[in-house]
Amino acid sequence: MSIHESQSKLWENHVARNPAFAEVLAAELGAGGFAVSPTELHAALVGVEASAVRVSADPLTYPLHIILRFELELALIAGELAVPDLPAAWREGMRRLLASRWSPTRSGPSGRALGRRRLRLLPELCARLPDRGPAVGGHAEELGPRDEDLRHGEAAPIQGWLAERVHRHGRRLDTMPLIEQATGQPLSIEPFLRYVTPLAQGA
Repeated sequence: MSIHESQSKLWENHVARNPAFAEVLAAELGAGGFAVSPTELHAALVGVEASAVRVSADPLTYPLHIILRFELELALIAGELAVPDLPAAWREGMRRLLASRWSPTRSGPSGRALGRRRLRLLPELCARLPDRGPAVGGHAEELGPRDEDLRHGEAAPIQGWLAERVHRHGRRLDTMPLIEQATGQPLSIEPFLRYVTPLAQGA
């Protein structure tokens, strides 16, 4: 599931939000009568703003939503948090992690799929481009930066790399062995931190 979800996160965050690809998106919007500069569009796409809604959260605060849900699940399972106290714990967690005031009239965390929330954070780590090459992983020297390709809307080299290094294995390999075989290195948080640090500094 982590590898599966990492594919959508790769395209969503590291291709569609790439500053070079913003030129393609801005041109498409301009052709439709919505003029915007690539620089302004990219800034909007990576802008950090605390949101109470996970699915519309920016790339920096999205993981904080997952962390909060996982913390609450652990507390429920351990008997440290009673179900009736969950809404209050949710609001406090939102204030603590996201400085967001969660309205009591809005729904809180979903009670479905208990224990699976952490699987929404692992894809963020799996999908991050290590240094300069795409992933799940990817040797930078093997594929190299794709900015010039993305500036022209060309994603075939990335698709080809993924097909060869990731997709062809199907379910034959578990997450960690697949990452190591594809990238030559174990899963690490460092590439993700290099990605979100500039976002946090610009917040």
